[in-house]
This record gives sequence, structure tokens and C-alpha cells, in this order.
Amino acid sequence: MHYFETPTNLKFVMMTDPLVDSMYIILRQIYVSLYVEYVVKNPLALAHGSDVDVELFRLSLDSFIKTLDAYE
Repeated sequence: MHYFETPTNLKFVMMTDPLVDSMYIILRQIYVSLYVEYVVKNPLALAHGSDVDVELFRLSLDSFIKTLDAYE
């Protein structure tokens, strides 16, 4: 299990094979490059509660994860 927590206590967790090296940098990149861009900067992203429901974020995250060496 890999874990990244932002200064505002937002937590990103990724489950991988135990042999996969640390994903801290990847989780931080997801936060900075995807979450901030598609969720934080979108005033409607969290309008309906605390769940993230931004299709562009989900699609971008899915595409990004599939490019990782650890994804098989």
C-alpha cells in the first residue's frame, strides 16, 4: 500500500504488488497534475458533496495509471 497526504489532509492511497517500489512520487504527481487541475480548479467538482465526480479527472487518472511500469 502506498500513501500520500496533502497539507490539507487529503489522502491518496494506491494498492500495488508488494514488490513495487515506492509510489509516493507518483501519488504526488497525481495530486499536483491531475487532482489540482481537474478538481480543485473546477468550482463544480465538489458541489454535490465530498465525492469527486469529475469525469475528466477519472479518465485522465485511468490513462495515467495505465502508463506506469507497475501497471500490468
